[in-house]
Amino acid sequence: MSLTFLGFDVAGKGYGINLAAVREVTLPMPPVTVPLAPKFVRGLVNLRGELVVLVDMGFWLWGKPSEITQHSRILLLNPSCSDATGLLVDGLREARTFHSSDMLVSDNNEDSTPLARILQGLCKWDDGVITLVDAGKFGQILEKAIDAKSDDSTESKTL
Repeated sequence: MSLTFLGFDVAGKGYGINLAAVREVTLPMPPVTVPLAPKFVRGLVNLRGELVVLVDMGFWLWGKPSEITQHSRILLLNPSCSDATGLLVDGLREARTFHSSDMLVSDNNEDSTPLARILQGLCKWDDGVITLVDAGKFGQILEKAIDAKSDDSTESKTL
């Protein structure tokens, strides 16, 4: 079985996401800050009338906000992965097709680090290795994290 991955960079490291999980790639736009949102949520952006939650992958993966540069992009995920979600990344690489035998697949998803929970595997890319992100797992974890933050803020208001 072969899969095509779109390569991207965050904090100087290479990542890949299944191309089928990406609906669109766009230039970043200024987000509207959302009070009480998790720190990895950069804000909301209006993409042709659709409100999109902008997730800062630098903060999600490394705990540091990404700097928006001329190379930054938003990867808008397909609704099958996560509703109205855009991933802010530092830059794009090309899309490449890999056979499943080329990938070192991860089956350890119980680790508590943000990357380990969304890890699909690793794959050789040029002279290095990229980390493959499972967009479906990412969408599920993101929704739980946002729901948990919403519950926390609701509880604090009712106390």
